[in-house]
Amino acid sequence: MQYSDNGLAYAGKMEWDKAIKDLNQTLKFNPNYPDAYYNRGLAHAGKMEWDKAIKDLNQTLRFNPNYPDAKQQLQELLKSSLTGTV
Repeated sequence: MQYSDNGLAYAGKMEWDKAIKDLNQTLKFNPNYPDAYYNRGLAHAGKMEWDKAIKDLNQTLRFNPNYPDAKQQLQELLKSSLTGTV
């Protein structure tokens, strides 16, 4: 899971493009890995790519319906998109 770890590290430094690139690699090797979708969703949100962020958070919940952080982030993004505060 080296790419996943790198992606998370890049996201922590707000290097969104590098994070997305490495998380894409993670998902090539393990397309059912909810953490990679979650972290990529956060990176997309960091880039203000709301549709992509929402898609990835939904995918996270598809693979793990009990992922509390994904539920919370998705609710916040959806709420913000409805009020125009995203």
